[in-house]
Amino acid sequence: MHGYLAVLCAGGTRLAPTGAKRRCREGQIPRYLTEPAMMEKEDFDKFSTTLKEVLTFIKYSKDADGLQEALNADPEFHHLGREEVDVLNACVNADLRLPESEVTLDVCEAIRVLNQRAAEEAAEKAAEKAAEKAERKRITTLVESINNLKKNMGWSSEKAMEIMGLSESDRKAAAPFL
Repeated sequence: MHGYLAVLCAGGTRLAPTGAKRRCREGQIPRYLTEPAMMEKEDFDKFSTTLKEVLTFIKYSKDADGLQEALNADPEFHHLGREEVDVLNACVNADLRLPESEVTLDVCEAIRVLNQRAAEEAAEKAAEKAAEKAERKRITTLVESINNLKKNMGWSSEKAMEIMGLSESDRKAAAPFL
């Protein structure tokens, strides 16, 4: 989720959804406000903590190539700790899994997971489109067959569909085209 705001307070950092109150706890004054998705590459260099890597990951969470480029540009970005992984899972639904026995996460592995998810989503969308196209073709063929029976046999649409043995759902799907 790109719509997060990082609020750096005197007592620490917290992330809040964009549009949320941009305040720290009572008595604390925000020192820096940022929306990761709106940041330029050079803006990330202003951070000297792992917040830099977290914000970079948030910005490029939907862009595996951009994330890979950021990873290649910063050797310190290769591993993230448990707290950083927790923040990423909460902010961008990264679904990164860090085994209890591990202290850091290999970001290269995280990118591989993101790429795998993107490929699975693309394959799912392609399968859905193919199924929709096949259904449209099937209905078109039914309509053509019904129209041919009407023309050649002099039957009504209802009689043609009855003779063809069409189900009620197929009859309803074909009816608007007859």
